[in-house]
Amino acid sequence: MVSKTNLIKIPLLIFGLLPPAFAQVVQVSPTNKTLEVTATETVEVDPEVAVMRVGYYNYGATKERAYDENVRVSNQITQSLLDAGIPRESIHTETLRLDRVELDEGWSADMRAERKFSARQSWSVRVPVPQVPATVELAVRAGANDLSDVDWQVKDPTALEVKAHLGGLAKARSLAEQMAKGQGAKLGQLLYVSNSYNRPLWMQRGEYPGTTTQTVELRKPQLKLFPKKVSKEATVHVVFSIE
Repeated sequence: MVSKTNLIKIPLLIFGLLPPAFAQVVQVSPTNKTLEVTATETVEVDPEVAVMRVGYYNYGATKERAYDENVRVSNQITQSLLDAGIPRESIHTETLRLDRVELDEGWSADMRAERKFSARQSWSVRVPVPQVPATVELAVRAGANDLSDVDWQVKDPTALEVKAHLGGLAKARSLAEQMAKGQGAKLGQLLYVSNSYNRPLWMQRGEYPGTTTQTVELRKPQLKLFPKKVSKEATVHVVFSIE
């Protein structure tokens, strides 16, 4: 019969169950004392790139008029971004809609006549953080009338994951050493390690292709942005032998 009296669990932040295959690798017994630790590390860095969403919507008395006007202004917006040096692969169409409008009772007769259809296009635009204000200004001056949330990102999310994982592993080892010492034992070899990452929805993979976006003279008042730090959290579960 296998004894569990020598398994020491330390309640550090988050506990997880060992996978079924783990019991076949590490045996807990009087001759194989183990110490089990779970630790979580969070790493925060300044963002390097941003993904903003810009768009244009309009109404029309007919679907043709709504569509033609939307295409005209939308092409004007995207061309202005391309002319500014933003790479084509950094601009992606997100929304493309042509709908019949449900008339609002508060609209005047003229508004009802001119708003029978609506058209909408929007794009995600990926630029380095310092270029965000100028890019927003450029899009708005070209006709954009729809702006939404900005996603703050890093160029290499994988490197941030690795940094969080290594930090969690170091924290787990340090605690395990202290606990082993408290038990009058010495920390042995690492027998098992697993990790999990919590990736925010606003983080995406992929390198950002460098741009040569031209300088755009901003008009007063200027747009002020406060970029949010990019964070990565990793939970590390380790089992050490103790001697």
